[in-house]
Amino acid sequence: FTGAPSGGHTPFDTAVDRALDRSDAVDAPPVGDDDLAEDPAHATPADPAWVGRQPRTETWRTAVDAPADRVWEVVSSLGGQTGWFVPDSLWSMRGRVDTLAGGPGHRHVRDHADLREGDRVDSWRVEEVGDQNGGRSVRLRSEMRLPGTARLRFTVTPAPGDDGRSVFEQEVVFVPRGLGGEAYWWGLFAAHHALFTQMHEGIVKAATRG
Repeated sequence: FTGAPSGGHTPFDTAVDRALDRSDAVDAPPVGDDDLAEDPAHATPADPAWVGRQPRTETWRTAVDAPADRVWEVVSSLGGQTGWFVPDSLWSMRGRVDTLAGGPGHRHVRDHADLREGDRVDSWRVEEVGDQNGGRSVRLRSEMRLPGTARLRFTVTPAPGDDGRSVFEQEVVFVPRGLGGEAYWWGLFAAHHALFTQMHEGIVKAATRG
């Protein structure tokens, strides 16, 4: 027995409400260390990995023979008529499934020519655009109906030595909601890996073509 947490025990009804809220809050931000320290209802290190919306991440990183501005130009043009450097039929197929599930489906839409926070980019929403390590980054959140939250981040930085080259990083983060989310991530991992690999390589090739 380790004693009561700071602030006392959580009443039963409150604990149930928190658990239900957490299960349904697909768009909640990832849990941070401060949250874990302040809320005893969060998952602890002793809990199974799928408890508490454990993030699943895959990252691609490439040194590109093109300046950072050129790579960013390609990244900022994604969606709409440009597409994602993967067969559009794949997005359309996934969009039809999403529509049947009550989601918005796959759309060819860009609110602005550049990337701005809050903008729609097809079936994604721009959450953040910023500077990072002398370069630029953008984070998108999927608006399709998923058993969890999916985010896609692109980061472009000048290569060390400022020799006209750059480093391009692409990161997919999926925060599953319960066992259904885990099954979705692992069941479609191979397909998603192939799709996002093709996307990453397509962006690199487009940037180096000048």
